[in-house]
Amino acid sequence: RMTKSRLKLLPAAILMSLCCSLSFAQAADLEISSGDPAEVIWTVPAKVEAGEPFVAKLEVRDRYGNVVTNYDKRGAWFEISVAGRGEVWPKTVLAKSFVKGVADVQLVYKISERIELVARSAGGPTGRLEGRSSPFYVKAGKISEIRVVAPAGARAGSPFRVSVMAQD
Repeated sequence: RMTKSRLKLLPAAILMSLCCSLSFAQAADLEISSGDPAEVIWTVPAKVEAGEPFVAKLEVRDRYGNVVTNYDKRGAWFEISVAGRGEVWPKTVLAKSFVKGVADVQLVYKISERIELVARSAGGPTGRLEGRSSPFYVKAGKISEIRVVAPAGARAGSPFRVSVMAQD
Protein backbone atom coordinates (compact mmCIF):
# COMPACT_ATOMS: atom_id res chain seq x y z
CA ARG A 1 0.00 0.00 0.00
CA MET A 2 1.34 3.50 -1.00
CA THR A 3 0.90 6.60 1.04
CA LYS A 4 0.19 10.04 -0.40
CA SER A 5 3.79 11.22 0.10
CA ARG A 6 5.12 8.23 -1.88
CA LEU A 7 2.68 8.99 -4.70
CA LYS A 8 4.08 12.52 -5.00
CA LEU A 9 7.65 11.20 -5.19
CA LEU A 10 6.90 8.53 -7.78
CA PRO A 11 6.31 10.90 -10.76
CA ALA A 12 9.45 12.87 -9.84
CA ALA A 13 11.49 9.67 -9.81
CA ILE A 14 10.13 8.62 -13.20
CA LEU A 15 10.88 12.07 -14.63
CA MET A 16 14.43 11.94 -13.26
CA SER A 17 15.15 8.55 -14.81
CA LEU A 18 13.64 9.67 -18.13
CA CYS A 19 15.81 12.82 -18.22
CA CYS A 20 18.94 10.85 -17.45
CA SER A 21 18.25 8.33 -20.21
CA LEU A 22 17.51 11.12 -22.76
CA SER A 23 20.73 12.95 -22.02
CA PHE A 24 22.68 10.09 -23.59
CA ALA A 25 20.57 10.11 -26.78
CA GLN A 26 21.70 12.06 -29.85
CA ALA A 27 19.36 14.98 -30.59
CA ALA A 28 18.40 15.44 -34.24
CA ASP A 29 19.29 18.79 -35.88
CA LEU A 30 16.23 20.93 -36.35
CA GLU A 31 16.31 23.77 -38.86
CA ILE A 32 13.67 26.46 -38.44
CA SER A 33 13.25 28.93 -41.27
CA SER A 34 11.28 32.16 -41.44
CA GLY A 35 7.76 32.39 -42.78
CA ASP A 36 6.58 34.10 -45.94
CA PRO A 37 7.60 37.75 -46.45
CA ALA A 38 5.01 40.06 -44.86
CA GLU A 39 6.65 43.44 -44.25
CA VAL A 40 9.46 45.68 -45.44
CA ILE A 41 11.48 47.79 -43.00
CA TRP A 42 13.67 50.77 -43.99
CA THR A 43 16.60 51.97 -41.89
CA VAL A 44 17.98 55.35 -42.95
CA PRO A 45 21.09 57.20 -41.75
CA ALA A 46 20.80 60.10 -39.31
CA LYS A 47 22.43 62.55 -41.75
CA VAL A 48 21.64 62.72 -45.45
CA GLU A 49 22.94 65.47 -47.70
CA ALA A 50 21.28 66.48 -50.99
CA GLY A 51 23.15 65.21 -54.04
CA GLU A 52 25.45 62.94 -52.00
CA PRO A 53 25.15 59.13 -51.96
CA PHE A 54 23.82 57.56 -48.75
CA VAL A 55 23.17 53.96 -47.73
CA ALA A 56 19.73 52.87 -46.52
CA LYS A 57 18.95 49.33 -45.37
CA LEU A 58 15.93 47.48 -46.73
CA GLU A 59 14.91 44.45 -44.63
CA VAL A 60 12.21 41.86 -45.36
CA ARG A 61 10.46 40.21 -42.39
CA ASP A 62 7.76 37.59 -41.94
CA ARG A 63 4.53 38.20 -40.00
CA TYR A 64 6.27 37.32 -36.73
CA GLY A 65 9.06 39.87 -37.23
CA ASN A 66 11.73 37.34 -38.26
CA VAL A 67 14.12 38.36 -41.02
CA VAL A 68 13.45 36.36 -44.22
CA THR A 69 17.05 35.26 -44.68
CA ASN A 70 16.48 33.57 -48.05
CA TYR A 71 14.62 36.46 -49.72
CA ASP A 72 17.28 36.59 -52.43
CA LYS A 73 16.16 33.13 -53.61
CA ARG A 74 12.39 33.43 -53.29
CA GLY A 75 11.52 37.12 -53.48
CA ALA A 76 10.80 39.69 -56.13
CA TRP A 77 12.55 42.97 -56.95
CA PHE A 78 11.45 46.27 -55.41
CA GLU A 79 10.58 49.58 -57.05
CA ILE A 80 11.97 52.50 -55.03
CA SER A 81 10.22 55.85 -54.92
CA VAL A 82 10.02 58.80 -52.58
CA ALA A 83 7.28 60.84 -50.94
CA GLY A 84 8.74 64.25 -51.82
CA ARG A 85 9.22 66.63 -54.77
CA GLY A 86 12.25 64.91 -56.28
CA GLU A 87 13.28 61.47 -57.43
CA VAL A 88 15.59 58.93 -55.86
CA TRP A 89 18.23 56.87 -57.70
CA PRO A 90 18.38 53.93 -58.23
CA LYS A 91 14.73 53.12 -58.83
CA THR A 92 14.96 49.34 -58.30
CA VAL A 93 16.51 46.85 -55.90
CA LEU A 94 16.83 43.29 -57.19
CA ALA A 95 16.06 40.26 -55.01
CA LYS A 96 19.66 39.09 -55.45
CA SER A 97 20.79 42.28 -53.64
CA PHE A 98 19.49 40.85 -50.34
CA VAL A 99 22.06 39.11 -48.16
CA LYS A 100 20.41 37.19 -45.30
CA GLY A 101 17.24 39.24 -45.80
CA VAL A 102 18.88 42.68 -45.81
CA ALA A 103 19.88 44.89 -48.77
CA ASP A 104 22.24 47.85 -48.37
CA VAL A 105 20.97 50.29 -50.98
CA GLN A 106 23.11 53.24 -52.04
CA LEU A 107 20.76 56.08 -52.95
CA VAL A 108 21.00 59.70 -54.11
CA TYR A 109 18.37 62.41 -53.58
CA LYS A 110 19.03 65.91 -54.93
CA ILE A 111 16.52 68.13 -53.11
CA SER A 112 16.81 69.41 -49.56
CA GLU A 113 13.49 68.54 -47.89
CA ARG A 114 11.70 66.12 -45.58
CA ILE A 115 11.03 62.81 -47.38
CA GLU A 116 9.97 59.19 -46.92
CA LEU A 117 11.41 56.29 -48.92
CA VAL A 118 8.90 53.82 -50.38
CA ALA A 119 9.65 50.25 -51.51
CA ARG A 120 7.02 48.25 -53.45
CA SER A 121 7.67 44.69 -54.52
CA ALA A 122 6.93 43.74 -58.08
CA GLY A 123 4.77 40.84 -56.93
CA GLY A 124 6.17 37.43 -57.71
CA PRO A 125 5.77 34.26 -55.66
CA THR A 126 5.60 36.11 -52.32
CA GLY A 127 2.83 38.55 -53.25
CA ARG A 128 3.00 42.34 -53.15
CA LEU A 129 4.81 44.07 -50.29
CA GLU A 130 5.18 47.75 -49.47
CA GLY A 131 7.30 49.52 -46.89
CA ARG A 132 7.72 53.22 -46.04
CA SER A 133 10.58 54.70 -44.07
CA SER A 134 9.98 57.07 -41.21
CA PRO A 135 10.11 60.67 -42.45
CA PHE A 136 13.65 62.10 -42.45
CA TYR A 137 15.28 65.32 -43.57
CA VAL A 138 17.68 65.65 -46.48
CA LYS A 139 19.82 68.67 -45.68
CA ALA A 140 21.20 71.09 -48.24
CA GLY A 141 24.50 70.17 -49.80
CA LYS A 142 27.67 72.24 -49.80
CA ILE A 143 27.48 75.51 -51.72
CA SER A 144 28.96 74.99 -55.16
CA GLU A 145 27.87 78.19 -56.86
CA ILE A 146 26.65 81.70 -56.00
CA ARG A 147 24.46 83.25 -58.66
CA VAL A 148 23.98 87.05 -58.78
CA VAL A 149 21.26 88.59 -60.94
CA ALA A 150 21.34 92.37 -61.41
CA PRO A 151 19.60 94.67 -63.86
CA ALA A 152 21.38 95.48 -67.10
CA GLY A 153 21.46 99.16 -66.17
CA ALA A 154 20.75 101.37 -63.17
CA ARG A 155 20.72 105.10 -62.46
CA ALA A 156 23.13 106.50 -59.86
CA GLY A 157 21.34 107.42 -56.65
CA SER A 158 18.24 105.30 -57.48
CA PRO A 159 17.48 101.98 -55.78
CA PHE A 160 17.63 98.79 -57.85
CA ARG A 161 17.14 95.06 -57.11
CA VAL A 162 19.84 92.44 -56.95
CA SER A 163 19.16 88.73 -56.34
CA VAL A 164 21.80 86.48 -54.81
CA MET A 165 21.24 82.69 -54.79
CA ALA A 166 23.49 80.05 -53.27
CA GLN A 167 23.22 76.64 -54.96
CA ASP A 168 24.42 73.26 -53.83
